[in-house]
Amino acid sequence: MTTLFTPLLRSRSALRLELRRGAGKGKGIGSMASLLNMAFSLRGVAPLVMLVASLVSLSCGGGGPQLTRIAILPQNITVAGTPTIIYTAVGHYQGTQTTKDISTQVTWLTSTPSIVAFSDPSHPNYLIPTGSGCGANLGVQAVIYNDPRNPSAGTAVIGSATLNVQCGTGSAVDFGLSSNPNSVTVSAGSTATYTISVLAISGNPTVSLHVTGLPSGAIANFNPPSVTGTSFSTLTISTAPTTLQGTYHPKITGSDASGSLSAGVSLTIT
Repeated sequence: MTTLFTPLLRSRSALRLELRRGAGKGKGIGSMASLLNMAFSLRGVAPLVMLVASLVSLSCGGGGPQLTRIAILPQNITVAGTPTIIYTAVGHYQGTQTTKDISTQVTWLTSTPSIVAFSDPSHPNYLIPTGSGCGANLGVQAVIYNDPRNPSAGTAVIGSATLNVQCGTGSAVDFGLSSNPNSVTVSAGSTATYTISVLAISGNPTVSLHVTGLPSGAIANFNPPSVTGTSFSTLTISTAPTTLQGTYHPKITGSDASGSLSAGVSLTIT
């Protein structure tokens, strides 16, 4: 508060006196009305603008709500070849349900820049596989540093996601696959639900979906069983009361004229 008003305190002794009076009464800088009255009594436009701007900042909470969490979309996606993946960073703030797209304000990082990298300076949230490797669960991060001038010091708010780059066959497929959530836990006899997203990378592909690696007695259903373009399908896996407890890793495969692509999910039966 003192920092905001320092230029005016040095040039207006009357304002300094009023601020002291307000502080003595436990009111900080005094009432809003008295400060506005003083603003109109000051000479020059610049002090008035500075004072009013400071008041607006204070009334908004001194810089707005604090960023507490960053969510990255997509959370987990499987691709093949070297498609460009556009990521979104969504900021969540303390004391409010409001979210904000902060994709251009964060620092984007990957755990394996030799395989995938944010290499387009004009589009900092565009991730591009380098074509020199592949792998599963490659790390993606969106970071807001407390002190951007010294990112190695202090704390930061970090959002995380993972990416799978398929090796070998399927390098020319024109779509990507992702699941939300990537892991589900249910009791035997219950149903697990996943939202399977298909990302059209080239053209308007029609992708058929199927799943393998189900627990014994489980039945899977896609609704719809195929999608066109960038869209999604709901996968339900209904387990049997006799399904053995444990963690299973069903494999979801999408296929179209360009080839096939698989993405794994986790299913834990308790």
